Amino acid sequence: MKKILLVLSLLFCISTAFCQEEEEGTGRIRIGFAQFQNKASAVQSRDSEYREIQFNLEAFTDMLQTALVKTRRFEVIERSRLDEVLTEQGLGTEGIVNQKTASATGQIRGVDFILMGTVTKCGFTDKTVKVGKFEQKTSSLEISIDFRLTDTSTGRIVLSDFVNTKVDQVNTSGTSYTTSNSSQTQISDAMRDSSLQSAFLIANAIVPMQIDAIGKDGKVVKLNYGSGFVVPKDIYRIIPAASDEDGWDSGFEEIGKIEIQNVSDKYSVGKVVEIAKDEFGGEATISEGCRLERINGEELKEFKDKQTIKRKDDLGNRFGY
Repeated sequence: MKKILLVLSLLFCISTAFCQEEEEGTGRIRIGFAQFQNKASAVQSRDSEYREIQFNLEAFTDMLQTALVKTRRFEVIERSRLDEVLTEQGLGTEGIVNQKTASATGQIRGVDFILMGTVTKCGFTDKTVKVGKFEQKTSSLEISIDFRLTDTSTGRIVLSDFVNTKVDQVNTSGTSYTTSNSSQTQISDAMRDSSLQSAFLIANAIVPMQIDAIGKDGKVVKLNYGSGFVVPKDIYRIIPAASDEDGWDSGFEEIGKIEIQNVSDKYSVGKVVEIAKDEFGGEATISEGCRLERINGEELKEFKDKQTIKRKDDLGNRFGY
């Protein structure tokens, strides 16, 4: 009899553990994708050089979901499944977006954060320059997307930010030759870059990106995020580690920059390419726990241009030209 009870007890424990594991899933942070809207037409004031294109929301959300899932930290709950969860628990999307009832989101089971997004701009601006028989046309595709991320346990908005992506395409024509690139490739590149920027903002608001370890020479660092939104050759600014919850004591000044060298599933490795000077003229201290911010757009272009000039100057000094 005792043996039978022991067996039944073990079976009950195994069954309970299995049910809990099934209910909790992977144990990763769960992000529910709620409202994603395209309001570019409503807010974009057109001029003669601007032409709007239709933003593919489905393709973008797929890209964004892929980037978040690849970090191995997050599990994405799509809109259809989120609606089912809200319905089952007697809640609705309105309760999430309405500040007066935001605390109701704390009742959502199985969802840690709710994400909403709005496309505010998506279109080309064309510029044409003629020099003699040659004509150069530059098409600039710009995409802007606003995000809001809500913590379902408190109803608190933990992220309210936006990404802005601009991709230029230059086509040159003349009497004997023509260079041309596909606008579809330009659109795809802009959407992919927007999804990576967005994934960083969302992930960083939940689990901040930071330096986990530093090499002996102080120039090689290991980061706590791997594949997903981290891409080789990306540049990140280094921010001092926060000394309290809000980080006020540490300040927000940039103390250096790193360039991503290698990316694995669980972490990435970067090389320090710039270190700021401290108040005494020495190099700022880069330590474990320092936070990271992704550099994009014009700031990224300016930094890479500066690095190119520096390399040329170094070579010139070395070989005497």
